[in-house]
Amino acid sequence: ELGLNIVLLMGRLTQDVEIKEYPSGNVARITLAVRREFKNSDGTYDTDFIPITLWDGAAMTCKEYCSKGTFIVIKCRVQMSRWETSDGRVNSTLEFIGEKITLLPSGKPQQEE
Repeated sequence: ELGLNIVLLMGRLTQDVEIKEYPSGNVARITLAVRREFKNSDGTYDTDFIPITLWDGAAMTCKEYCSKGTFIVIKCRVQMSRWETSDGRVNSTLEFIGEKITLLPSGKPQQEE
């Protein structure tokens, strides 16, 4: 049986990229500010702040070419993580693992000369 696990997220980085080295590889944990496509009851757009984990090549590419405010698309896969607490409770969370990054034009107005 074939499954499909692809999520495309488009938004701006909320901070500069920092790489941490672990025995399993280089990792960057970034947050992408993603504006919703519709206005809320106040007539403004809400923004979601989505945490994404980047490993090795994707992490290094993001560090080299991106900084706070960079407008990007990230192709991700979703991964469920589960763990047990010291009191025996089982917790779980969805993680977004970034696999490919595409830089977009900034969308900021250019200054006239």
